[in-house]
Amino acid sequence: MRIKRCVASRPGLFNNRTLEFNEGLTIVYGRNGSGKSVLARAMIELVWGSAYPITLLKKEIWENFYLEVHLATSFNYSFIRNSDRLLSILGGDGKPGAELFRGDPATPPESVRSALFDRLTSTVNDPALRGMYSSLNADAFSAISFIASPTDAPETPPLAYDIVRYMLLQDASGFYGIYRAAYGATAERRPGDRLLDEFLNAEAELREIEKKTRIIEIQQSRGDKILKERRQVENEIARIDNRIAALRVEHMLAGKLIMMVDNLGSVEKRIDDIGAELLDSDELIKTIAAREASIESRFPQFRDFTDQKKQNLKRLQETYREIRDIHVALDNYTSARKARFQKATGILALTGSGGIALIYFLVSRGLLALPVRVRMYLLTGLMGLLVLMAAVLYLPLVIPRRPRELAALLDSRNVIETKLQEILKENEIELFDYKLEAVYGFLLQYFEEYGEYADGLLELFRLREGLKSPDYLSALQDERQELSRAASLKREEVLANLPRLARYGSREIDEVRIRSVMEDIDREIARLDGERQTEGKILEQLAGEVDTAGNYEDELRLLGEKRAMAEQRYERLTARKKTMNLIGSIFEEVIGRREARQIARLARSTREKFNTITENRHITEIDDDAIIRFIRAGGRLDDLNPALAHLLLLAVKIALADFILEWGIAPPLIVDDPFIFMDDRRGENLERMLAEAARERQIIVFTQHGSLSDRSARIEL
Repeated sequence: MRIKRCVASRPGLFNNRTLEFNEGLTIVYGRNGSGKSVLARAMIELVWGSAYPITLLKKEIWENFYLEVHLATSFNYSFIRNSDRLLSILGGDGKPGAELFRGDPATPPESVRSALFDRLTSTVNDPALRGMYSSLNADAFSAISFIASPTDAPETPPLAYDIVRYMLLQDASGFYGIYRAAYGATAERRPGDRLLDEFLNAEAELREIEKKTRIIEIQQSRGDKILKERRQVENEIARIDNRIAALRVEHMLAGKLIMMVDNLGSVEKRIDDIGAELLDSDELIKTIAAREASIESRFPQFRDFTDQKKQNLKRLQETYREIRDIHVALDNYTSARKARFQKATGILALTGSGGIALIYFLVSRGLLALPVRVRMYLLTGLMGLLVLMAAVLYLPLVIPRRPRELAALLDSRNVIETKLQEILKENEIELFDYKLEAVYGFLLQYFEEYGEYADGLLELFRLREGLKSPDYLSALQDERQELSRAASLKREEVLANLPRLARYGSREIDEVRIRSVMEDIDREIARLDGERQTEGKILEQLAGEVDTAGNYEDELRLLGEKRAMAEQRYERLTARKKTMNLIGSIFEEVIGRREARQIARLARSTREKFNTITENRHITEIDDDAIIRFIRAGGRLDDLNPALAHLLLLAVKIALADFILEWGIAPPLIVDDPFIFMDDRRGENLERMLAEAARERQIIVFTQHGSLSDRSARIEL
């Protein structure tokens, strides 16, 4: 069985690359990142993983990845996977093969394997491929067909000992197969356990019969017990009902107390409202008395203010306005005379100064040449003209032109002042200075005080409007006394009922606490209702059990007969068990001796190959015992460095080929980068060993070791 070629295409790695493989050893050379490991793992996962759950690549690696692997036995097969879209397996005799499977790559491997077995039997009839798939499982395929790179760090041991043990012990005689079929595939199960399932079933049957017998006996003897339990449940229900009734009485008492406390609170609030209203009335009376006293003390002049005096105030205001108007007219008359005098003075000064300046200009410039006498006459005439002009301007100002108007104003002022004196006298007001300023100041202060006096009377009037009548206040007093007596009686009634509320525990009236007690009672009633419902269900169940209780004699007799038969069967199985234990011990002894011989043989073969690679440099460090420990530990030893561990793993897997060939099966071996931790000498030794092993089975090595690329025909990525 060998892989003839593969076709790979994946963006960034392979571009429809076709690789042809030799029948013996093929070395595929490529640099880092050229896709060696991806291709090696993908070939294993496609050919073997289609039928078994082998996952060597992450799912995303298969995206946009097309791979064909052509496998040859006595027939030709094509395994094709197109990304996540298609998985196809073709098989035939060299001509276009028949389709063995076609479907989704996500199809479970069990379904693919079932379809392959069916087609390999009915269509192709290839015992080699069918025997390989039936003899090996996923772990065995991984162990004998693929060696990972030493740079990989698998989470699980790289060499499962159960698989190695199976390969060492399986032979053409079928002895180990019989042992596995009879006693199980792993050493954890005791010999004969699989064939003793019937014995265990017999034990279980006896236990079941004993259990049913015991149940029937209990059912027969529990009649009185059920009746007793029913009476106890009935008594418990009665106790719960009595407790609930007592709690409901207590709940009603708490509700009544809350209503009484609410009524007491309403009465006390009304008493407080009445007291506040009476207090407000007393405060208002005191305020009115204080305001009256304040007005009397501040404005004594208005104490006996009659209606005539009030009318005189209006006349006084009118007289004041008349005096003010006459004074304004006199001031206007005087101001007009002063204005005319100032105007005449300005005209005279302007005319005189202008004339003198003109004469001076004419004389000083020589424009007017007059004799001295003429000049004197001219100046004299000019002065006379100025005097005449002054007389004309000032004479009307000195001699009044309208003496009647001024006299009328003065007479009116005298009349009004006389009228003012009469009004002030009637109002008992003394005024000694009748000048405008004095009269204005006096009247302003007088009217301001009167305004304050009037405002005080208005405020006093408003305060008196708010006074309650004496009858109303007396009725309030009577109502407060009556309510106080009623509140006292209600309080005594509440205090008398409080001790009846047992869980209250206080002699003080506290509505919040009473409501809290009421809520506690509600919660306890709800809890007791739940308990009563539970007890009621138990009572119904007990009543049903009492009704169904009957005679179980016939059933006990049948169970006794069945138990006798089961005991006889159990005795026979016990004898068989002893026989099977004896046979199992013989099997284990024979298989144990064979396992010791085979693993010693594997260790010797592994040691020879390991020493060949390392040229006997670790002959004292790695002996047969160390190799056996290495194999039993799953390909790991704590005191072994990774490079030597990988060399030893290579030697073990190459040595396993001898045992596989004894089965008549020779699947290809794919090795990923085995030369990483090797120098050139060890690499050459390993290459010769792989070439020697490739005479019996196909070996494909993916490597980046450049020094080996020119030693024989290689494929270069």
